[in-house]
Amino acid sequence: MDHHDEKFAPETVDEQIELHLQQLPIASHTSLDTRMLKDLQQIAEQDVQRIAQVRARLARYAVENGEKRKPIDLREYQAETAPPLHSGSQPRTRKAPGARRRLVTVLTGLVAVLLLVSMLTVFARIKPQQEQTHPKIQQQTSTVVAKPVLHGSNAFLLDADKGTVLVDVNGHTRVSAAHFAKYMVAITALENADPNQMITIDQASLDAVPKGLSTAQLVAGDQIPLQFLLYGLLLPSGNDAAGVIARAVGGNSQNFVAMMNEEAHQLQLNDTHFSSPYAISSADNYTSAADLASMMRYGLQLEIFSEDITGTIWTLQASAYNHAYVWGNANPPLGSEPGVESGHDKEIGYHAIFTPQSNGHLLIGVELNAPSPEALNADVSTILHSVKP
Repeated sequence: MDHHDEKFAPETVDEQIELHLQQLPIASHTSLDTRMLKDLQQIAEQDVQRIAQVRARLARYAVENGEKRKPIDLREYQAETAPPLHSGSQPRTRKAPGARRRLVTVLTGLVAVLLLVSMLTVFARIKPQQEQTHPKIQQQTSTVVAKPVLHGSNAFLLDADKGTVLVDVNGHTRVSAAHFAKYMVAITALENADPNQMITIDQASLDAVPKGLSTAQLVAGDQIPLQFLLYGLLLPSGNDAAGVIARAVGGNSQNFVAMMNEEAHQLQLNDTHFSSPYAISSADNYTSAADLASMMRYGLQLEIFSEDITGTIWTLQASAYNHAYVWGNANPPLGSEPGVESGHDKEIGYHAIFTPQSNGHLLIGVELNAPSPEALNADVSTILHSVKP
């Protein structure tokens, strides 16, 4: 841009910006361009102050060297060399001496440098806004990852506080997500509904549960708050509770499954996809040990989720709204380590999700496809001992 252009002068930048803002609709004031213009307006004002300080310093320097002249007004210089900014103004005709011309050249260069720095400052302010990470995305950082020899086929250990991967044995190999769908059902429900919401157990949802799956023995017509219904989902792996929650929160199972997959996407669970809220097997219902650890890392930050999965038995007293229920944990944690669950499934073998503490840090470990309970316990011990204190 030519420095003689009137829009380049700091004195008129704020006028040009203000004019542009007045022409914009109110809704567009939040756009990236408008934010940039507002930043430019603020920086342009600062630049005018800086230039005034430079002119004053140069003027003092000239006085100290015997050249008693007034500080140069950039607007006067512009009037000598460029068309008038307003139709009523008249161009000046007097000529500046050589020294004054040199001083003006220096000042003009300073203006250009200051405006360039201002633009870079604006982009520096805007770029972090563009690179913001979604609040649900929890980055994992890897250092030296241990790969111990295990009986199970898949294992993963994550430092939940640092996001550091400590152990990875086929951690991103996809396995059936059927048994673990309940955890994403709970997370999705808590993220999209009020935990105190009263949910009516409808007969249609109970009838829709595939035959042979575990249930919480819900009774049609009962009204139960969502936060209590989650105990029926997580402790006994109640597929009837999963169906009722899906209908109440998503409108129907199909919509709710889409919400589950969107939640997985936001959490960057790239090895995970759900096809149903129920614990059923299908080709497009999968996850991985690494994704399970990340899922637990996020879920444990939700107070109700954390309380519901760490219990062993929970009782809902009978009331005018509901029958009495006693829900026990069908997959209690390992006896040797605190955790979420351990158990056996025909598709993922003997498995465990364990959450020990190490040096004040919460660790989240996953072991899948161990051939026996004894092998599972041995693997968990090996995984934890492979981590350097």
